[in-house]
Amino acid sequence: MVRTDLLPLLLEFLALNRHRELPQRLFTAGDVVDSCLTHQQAAGVSTHPDADFSEAYATADAVLHELSLDYRAEESADPAFIEGRRADVIVAGRKIGVLVRSIQPY
Repeated sequence: MVRTDLLPLLLEFLALNRHRELPQRLFTAGDVVDSCLTHQQAAGVSTHPDADFSEAYATADAVLHELSLDYRAEESADPAFIEGRRADVIVAGRKIGVLVRSIQPY
């Protein structure tokens, strides 16, 4: 099986574990395929009543700091996520990721 993204895997895992206590914070990294090219991708999700965009931003900031990457977050137009709850992560003028504050915990 070829993966094109890691986020669906994490969302499926959260759905299967709805009966578990909150908070739930999951992270993964691995190979994905995009336009017949394989590259490494990382993803994370957090669900609990106080989850917010600041938590996503702080986590991404810590990871990017450890990787010694200078980045900026800017407003995203990604239609996969709700307007006003998304930001693109830009490194050296290239989008390398997205930060999302999604729906309320289930």
